[in-house]
Amino acid sequence: MNAEEPSIEDIAMLENVLIPAVGKGCRECGNKYFSYQAGLSIEKESKLFLLSVECSCGADYVEVLAARLFNDNEYEEE
Repeated sequence: MNAEEPSIEDIAMLENVLIPAVGKGCRECGNKYFSYQAGLSIEKESKLFLLSVECSCGADYVEVLAARLFNDNEYEEE
């Protein structure tokens, strides 16, 4: 598989770190009703699992939920 394409494991990891992060709500106000996008950023040597949030309180941020090196089978949660 091409390292630049998400694997099934990548999708599962994104789901595993996304659900708790969304459940916590906006990190600025705690509101659980906000807009978000989640994705995978592929860098030179790693994959970053990201959450982008826009909230009615004015918060607009991107949070790194986890990171993984291409040659590493273990994920590092932040």
